[in-house]
Amino acid sequence: VTLSRPIDEEIKLQKLNTISFDKLKSNFREEFLSLKHKVYQDSKPKRVNGRNINGPKLVELLISFVNSINKGIVPNINTAWDSIIKNEIESQYNKTRTYLKQLFKSFNTQNTNSTSFILNNLFKLKYNIIQFYNKIIQINPEIITNSEYNELYLKYKNEIEQETDKEIIRTQ
Repeated sequence: VTLSRPIDEEIKLQKLNTISFDKLKSNFREEFLSLKHKVYQDSKPKRVNGRNINGPKLVELLISFVNSINKGIVPNINTAWDSIIKNEIESQYNKTRTYLKQLFKSFNTQNTNSTSFILNNLFKLKYNIIQFYNKIIQINPEIITNSEYNELYLKYKNEIEQETDKEIIRTQ
């Protein structure tokens, strides 16, 4: 698909990202909107390893390909995909650590002295933290079947459990 030149002035063209859409030439806007409609109507979801991938994963995959090409390496979709999944596991680990800290901070501000209340709620906190971390499996079920992903997942899960246990001991 070719599009008309969006604006005539060369200087403005060099700073196209600063110009609002309604200031562009009308024929360009019409062509652009037609293309946008076509993309949304005719495009099928992109798939990798039998799974649809969302926009952020596609961007990460494309960045990996561009980096490989820039280094003179032939892009490898499996290597790039491995990197994406590992990054998602690490990201979920970091989100879980933040969640853990927030939960214990709010728990510690409740300031109750009842031992049964503390023990019962600490168990619930630990359960919620592990459930929060396990959301990554719902997003990427291949973590269970791929030994490399599973090893990383379990490593971080163990760290989360240890950190949670330390917080529980500190709270008691």
